[in-house]
Amino acid sequence: MDCIAGDSAGGQAFLSAGALGKLADGEGETAPERAVAAYELALGELEREGDRDRALELAHLSLEALPSELRPHALGALGRIHMAREEHSDAVDYLEQAAALAPSPTVLGQLGLALLAAGEGDRAREVLRRLRQLRKGTPSQDRGEMLTHLARVGFLAGHGRRKG
Repeated sequence: MDCIAGDSAGGQAFLSAGALGKLADGEGETAPERAVAAYELALGELEREGDRDRALELAHLSLEALPSELRPHALGALGRIHMAREEHSDAVDYLEQAAALAPSPTVLGQLGLALLAAGEGDRAREVLRRLRQLRKGTPSQDRGEMLTHLARVGFLAGHGRRKG
């Protein structure tokens, strides 16, 4: 569920320009190529904290046109976009679908965060337990991202934190 994105604003602009070119109705472009371009653009908007409405529209476009084996990526992107829009219930819906199709550590981590944000702590703990089992003791590569997100949704600012 991970995606490749540029490291700098210039790199992201290059990725988006290339993806935008593929979205245009050009000769030789296939529907899957346009769907992948829409997916890349959606994540680009999300990662640069751009237009989330546009990101949502692009992600839906990609979901409709991607081959079935790539659908978990679009579903995961939709979940991430809904999380950014603070639409936690929708995020959970899309991330559950993505996890059912391809239970990667990234998707399970995002689903756990969405469940926490939606106030479903028990379900979140179960998903995060599943994530730990999937990783089987390997160090978390998503820890920094998860902590940043938890801080953003206020979980580390007093919600669910032990006092003492």
